[in-house]
Amino acid sequence: MTLFGREVHPQMALHHLRLAWWALRGGGTALHRRVAASVLRDPTALEALGPYANEIPQARLDDRRPVTLEDRDWRQHFGLRFSGRGLEIGALHRPVPVPPDVRVDYVDRRTHVELQADYPELGPDQLVVPAVVTSAETLDGVADHAYDFLIAGHVIEHMRNPIGALASWARVVRPGGLIYLIVPEKRTTFDAHRVRTTLEHLILDARRPSRERDYEHYLDWALHVHGKRCEEALADADRLSDADYSIHFHVFQPDDIVDLVEWCGRAVTPMHVAEGPVASPSDDEFHVLVRTGSSQAGRIAAESRA
Repeated sequence: MTLFGREVHPQMALHHLRLAWWALRGGGTALHRRVAASVLRDPTALEALGPYANEIPQARLDDRRPVTLEDRDWRQHFGLRFSGRGLEIGALHRPVPVPPDVRVDYVDRRTHVELQADYPELGPDQLVVPAVVTSAETLDGVADHAYDFLIAGHVIEHMRNPIGALASWARVVRPGGLIYLIVPEKRTTFDAHRVRTTLEHLILDARRPSRERDYEHYLDWALHVHGKRCEEALADADRLSDADYSIHFHVFQPDDIVDLVEWCGRAVTPMHVAEGPVASPSDDEFHVLVRTGSSQAGRIAAESRA
């Protein structure tokens, strides 16, 4: 059989294919996953993996689009782009730095006193004081088009309904404004063994929300982050669900966020990726800048600044 462009013994080929399938399902080490990625780039191997084709799109290890990798402070890079008045969600002790003449309001689902109780390791002076206490997903109480930009750092993965969240974030930003997303990179965090979230999954979360769908996320967390099994996993999921614990309900690689923004721009409200995805090789996060309004308007605005 031909594999990786050369003839190999059928038993060795079968070994590689089984290893790839196992790694795609979240098993193995980083080395195993690199082997799996090589298998995915080999047409003959992909054909042989045909019986498992329905598994591959969810668990693919590489991205279709290139990600700009540069060792720099991307938070500072994007923060310096902002002007006017902005809203930052869930900043806690690490707000994105912005120019001194820029005003930022902070929003959280918990008050400053509650945040101090939740994060006793952080002093009260380290935590930002939320000006707005509301759901990050709906931003109830925040007026339409009230802000020039919105920052959501390590937030979208916590949303039960990321599509609804993006729609809410676009609602409070003026047309042509910016939404800055900082997203944990699945492959380099504790989410590494979880299956990346598909766009179809996100659409269903938006269209058919339910406690049962939320519980599936808690169970996935118990299995693949806490490493629980059988009854222990169910008990852990019950505990997390009863506490309304803020887990990573979804896990992403850069492609997934780009797909999400592009779909929302077509089907929900006008938006498009203005810059990114970008990342620093040493970080466990990537960055995407989104512009609200039509793609045409965004391109014209970008060209006028050049």
